[in-house]
Amino acid sequence: MGRARAGATGTGATGTGAGRTGRDGDGREENGGREMGVRYGIGEVAARTGVSVHAIRFYEREGIIGPAERLPGGNRTYSAEDIDWLDHCVVLRGSGLSVKELCRYRELVRRGDGTESERIALLAEHARRIEHRQRLLDQALQLVRHKIAVYEDVLEGTANIRCIPGGDGAGAGDRRR
Repeated sequence: MGRARAGATGTGATGTGAGRTGRDGDGREENGGREMGVRYGIGEVAARTGVSVHAIRFYEREGIIGPAERLPGGNRTYSAEDIDWLDHCVVLRGSGLSVKELCRYRELVRRGDGTESERIALLAEHARRIEHRQRLLDQALQLVRHKIAVYEDVLEGTANIRCIPGGDGAGAGDRRR
């Protein structure tokens, strides 16, 4: 689908809340170079964001984005603000924020001023979970790098692999010499 140009800027029922712009509805302009007032079809939004049409419709059904404005033929159209919000949601989902938490965050953003403390609490808890996962991933990365070094040493003939007795021979007890 191509672009559909709307007469208005589409601030009524956009993805960032009543008349707001920016990635989290805080009034900051962050439209990623997209023209304000231009409407984008769902296929173009999917292509620009890497989010499937199915996922965009799911996010709309759940109230996370939209609702989309419709053309006379019924096709969905989205504003630059909607796309920015969708990009924001993709990052939050990718970082482990649940759909339920994302819906809650979206509702807080829609309610606007006076919900900042609740938004901070929700995002701070999420940040703690991300930091915990990051520590676990750092430990896993350290182990993987160690294993790579061990196997490189084996290939160079400077070390051998010792398996744990009764193990599956997968090198669980690898050690460097």
